[in-house]
Amino acid sequence: MELHTAIRKSVKGGGAALVVVLVVVWIGSGWWSVGSPSAGRHLFGLGFGALRWTTYAPTVQVVRYDWFVYRPTPGPFI
Repeated sequence: MELHTAIRKSVKGGGAALVVVLVVVWIGSGWWSVGSPSAGRHLFGLGFGALRWTTYAPTVQVVRYDWFVYRPTPGPFI
């Protein structure tokens, strides 16, 4: 087997595995959310099937800057 063929097969297999992992994380984000506020008043998170990068309003006081995991309560739309 030639080297470039082996590399191509490895990339295809790794890409397929990565897609499976990302789909599982995406589906799981419908039930659980994870996020981390930063000191720069930004929030990076994954939840409700979406990847988020937002900025807090100046009036919001961020108390904790570590990662959090939570299960959101269903709203009236569910």
